[in-house]
Amino acid sequence: MSRLEQIAEEFKEFSKGTREDFHEPDEQDIQLHGIVGTVLDNAFGTSIKTGLFQYGSHDVVLFVRRSSTHYKFNLADIFALAKIGATQLTRYPITEEKK
Repeated sequence: MSRLEQIAEEFKEFSKGTREDFHEPDEQDIQLHGIVGTVLDNAFGTSIKTGLFQYGSHDVVLFVRRSSTHYKFNLADIFALAKIGATQLTRYPITEEKK
């Protein structure tokens, strides 16, 4: 399994049962606990390497909690997943059921 596939699996676990538009995350028991970093890159994944902060840069990582489970997501990885989703959505548009 590739790194991006692993991230997708973790994100699917995190977002299971949530609204498709992710609107009102607080009502879905999702809370942001913190953001670290200044560099939009995923070279270090979600690892927090203290030494890099001494130089004023680090990959941007989001810390979120859903119920009692904590997750870390690299912002560049989320963008990569969104790019894949956007590509698929334009190829296979979601159509509303006829009423």
